[in-house]
Amino acid sequence: MKTLLSRSTAVPAKLLAATAITATLSAPAFSADANVESLVKAAQKEGSIYSVGMPDSWANWKDTWADLQSNYGLKHQDTDMSSAQEIAKFEAE
Repeated sequence: MKTLLSRSTAVPAKLLAATAITATLSAPAFSADANVESLVKAAQKEGSIYSVGMPDSWANWKDTWADLQSNYGLKHQDTDMSSAQEIAKFEAE
């Protein structure tokens, strides 16, 4: 009986813990949406996205940049660099 009682209280306790964890992990998603919206507005104000080392020909970026242009009206400009050049540039900044 004691084992049955401890098992019957353990399941609701685990469910409660899982619910609390889910709620905690979901909370940042709401603030992330607000941050994305403000980021999109700022990018639209500038009109372009500038990237370093992410040319259209690398890792399917072409489709990503096309999606950003069609969805948000943002043009893309990239400075193509090697990884070593990128690291040197970022360290210098």
